[in-house]
Amino acid sequence: VLKDCRIFVDVRTDEDDDAGGLFVEMLEGLGAKVRFGLLANRVVFKNGLMSTLSRYKLLSDPKPHVVNIAWVVECAEQCKKVDGGPFHVNLDLVNVADVNKVCTSFLQTCR
Repeated sequence: VLKDCRIFVDVRTDEDDDAGGLFVEMLEGLGAKVRFGLLANRVVFKNGLMSTLSRYKLLSDPKPHVVNIAWVVECAEQCKKVDGGPFHVNLDLVNVADVNKVCTSFLQTCR
């Protein structure tokens, strides 16, 4: 059901551990091609790396659609490619949160 999708997965835990494996397996099981770069038409993002945000912002338009992990789950549950709109992730807002997270973590380490 996702055979026309090329997807980049950047899913991490709050402790910054890679947590994308399960989602990669689900996506591949649905026929998607999982890419290890941003040469994709979708990005699944949760607590991702700053490098992903930086590379995404440098892409020319049209940029890949960015969705959260619930999109993957919904596609698997419905056995079809669902509309990504309700699952959209605004990377401009994520960038602010990530910078705050990094600064807070850095300040706690330095105290």
